Parts: sequence; structure tokens; C-alpha cells
Amino acid sequence: MASLEDKLPLSGSQLATLDDEAVQDLDQFVLRFGRLQDAIAPDCYRPFRRSHAASPGVAP
Repeated sequence: MASLEDKLPLSGSQLATLDDEAVQDLDQFVLRFGRLQDAIAPDCYRPFRRSHAASPGVAP
């Protein structure tokens, strides 16, 4: 993340001019962030699923 710090926030024109190393760093960040979301999602949404499943007229 430190390697991308000076490039953030990214605009479309900045994204188009990134070198291969910066693209690889960004790809690695996106991959790790996605995995983190996948890992915490079941725990984050579990209370909402229970409350909606118990509500009449709301499909689980």
C-alpha cells in the first residue's frame, strides 16, 4: 500500500499512465481487499439475515 500512497486517489487518466509495477501493486491490493471482504462478510451479515428471516413477509 505504501507504494501506491503517492498515487491515491486515482483518476482515470492516472490509472491509464501507471507503470507495470504500480499496476501489479494495485492488483495485489484489490485481490487482498476482496479476500478480506469475503472473510468477514459471513460474520457481518449474519445478524441481518436472522432478523429478516424472522420478519413476516420478508424472504430470507
